[in-house]
Parts: sequence; structure tokens; C-alpha cells
Amino acid sequence: MGENMIISKQKFVEIMDSLQKANDVHNKVGDIFHKELGEYLNTTPFYAIYEQIVVDLLCDMFNSRYDILYFIYDSNYGRDYSDGDVMDHGNIIDLSNSSKLYDYLISNLNEKG
Repeated sequence: MGENMIISKQKFVEIMDSLQKANDVHNKVGDIFHKELGEYLNTTPFYAIYEQIVVDLLCDMFNSRYDILYFIYDSNYGRDYSDGDVMDHGNIIDLSNSSKLYDYLISNLNEKG
């Protein structure tokens, strides 16, 4: 094993965009059911299984759980990111979009050698 296989920046951004779109659709479907029927349709188990597989693979590939999970769940795919939310040795890390996240993950991999 040993070495991580790294995907291209373009593929990483495509994957993140797909996850974000699927999450947005999932939320919209839930909102429609709630508005029309007064209750939520629980589709989370189906969606969450596939999302978790992809997220786990990315975390393993880049050897970084915190940054990827922060980007997806805490900053809502960068949409809720504010400068200063993520710091590294006193430096602000811009994780406002998946392209910048990729650059940061790659720089961390290069530093670890």
C-alpha cells in the first residue's frame, strides 16, 4: 500500500460539485414534502450511504478528515465559510470553494512528503 493515489483537481471539484448538488436536491425534496404534507420524507439513509462512501474515500486519499469534513458539513461546501474560520500556524486558510480545498490538501500532502 503506502502511497496515496491522488485524483486530479478537476475530478475532485467535479466530485464535490456532485455531492453538493445531491445534498441540495435531498434538502429540496424534504422541504417539498414538509410544505405539502406537513412532514418530512426521510430519504437520508439512501443518500447518506453513498455520500459517506465518497467522503471516506476522499478523506483516506488525502489523509485529511478534518478539512474535508469541515468543508462539506460545517461550511456547507464553502458557502458558509468566512475568512479566519480555518487557521494553520497563524495563517488563514481559504476553504471557500472545492478548488481551494484541493490546493490546501495537496500542499499538506507535499509537506508530509
